[in-house]
Amino acid sequence: MNKIFQERTPFLLFTVASLGILLFAVFIPDQCIYDERHYLLNTQNFASGVTDWWDFSNHRGPTGPGYAWVHAAIWNVIPNVTYLRLCNAILLIVSAGFVSRIKPLNWTAGALMLSFPGIWVSGALALTEVYSIFILSAACWMASKSSKQGYQWLILGASIGLACFSRQTLLAVTPAFFIVAMIQIFMQGSKTGKPAILGGVIAILIPMPMLYGWGGLLPVDDFAHEQITSHGKFSVINMAYSVSYMFILSAALAIEIRKEVYRLKWILAGCLVIGGCLEVALDYEYLPMKSTLIQLLGQNMSTLIAGVFPAMSIGITLFLATRLFSDPIENSKKIAKENPLIIFSALCVILIVFSNGAITHQFSSRYLTVCAPFLAVSLRSIKITNATVLVLLILNGVSLLTYIF
Repeated sequence: MNKIFQERTPFLLFTVASLGILLFAVFIPDQCIYDERHYLLNTQNFASGVTDWWDFSNHRGPTGPGYAWVHAAIWNVIPNVTYLRLCNAILLIVSAGFVSRIKPLNWTAGALMLSFPGIWVSGALALTEVYSIFILSAACWMASKSSKQGYQWLILGASIGLACFSRQTLLAVTPAFFIVAMIQIFMQGSKTGKPAILGGVIAILIPMPMLYGWGGLLPVDDFAHEQITSHGKFSVINMAYSVSYMFILSAALAIEIRKEVYRLKWILAGCLVIGGCLEVALDYEYLPMKSTLIQLLGQNMSTLIAGVFPAMSIGITLFLATRLFSDPIENSKKIAKENPLIIFSALCVILIVFSNGAITHQFSSRYLTVCAPFLAVSLRSIKITNATVLVLLILNGVSLLTYIF
């Protein structure tokens, strides 16, 4: 009986997360919340015909129009923001289904994707990320089913190019194609790397009409350029937040990493001390789920967490980085033997995380949600505990309290 329960737990977590996202999408108040108001304008303009679908010069806001194309089709039938949220929720659940169906069947991967920090906000509100997450998830599934490895790179290249129409920051993952190509050429010969190179070229070329219409990486919109553009700067702190988030998440999920942490706990303790010193020196404070934690725990406790969290995140980041580079030759051999799709997905996670330094006006865990399909794929070969996924699922549910009350 216990064995049957353990086998069914991942599917149960997947189901609970799916229901949670759907219920939040339905019961959040009808009026637009935060960024929904800005993005709804593009949806309404497409639905009414004020803006042509390929008229990129009139697009408003910091992201591309991909999400608005999908939302406009819904808005034409039922002009209500709740149905846009439901559309996003359904697309996100289907996306997690695609990731789960990558052979061998693995509902833990789908449950993990639906429990990724911040993804319930993206999935339950009428925002922009789900369009890209859906395309990337479907592509990973199709690429895994492709009998010829060359086709999988063309599928992935086309999907990333299309996903850029809603999250143009995904252009940052295109180097992953060329890195995988170099690994394949080094391991197997010159011909094996050509499909991956072609996939990278396709990923770059597909969004070019949009970028040409904008004259850069952002729409021709004063608000977008004033609030979002980095003006050639790079925020090391925002990049550090992103790296810390992903390292802490990976450490929490992977049993192998947790065993390594326990085995070398004194090295970890030293890294945490260094993290605390760096936090003080850099005045580095950050409070995850800020509004919710202040509402639940009060200002004093939230201030304490804002000080402890960065020290812990820097310490764990330093610890995992030292372990990764402790034996670079052996670690490189292990990586090279992995499934190319898993290597590619891991590279995409790394590149998305580092690219967040180009967003200098603020940091948000929402910027990392497009990592979710790639993270779920890259961790498929690693044993993940159901308890950790459950904790992440609960945190996602709690994160939406401020949107409801």
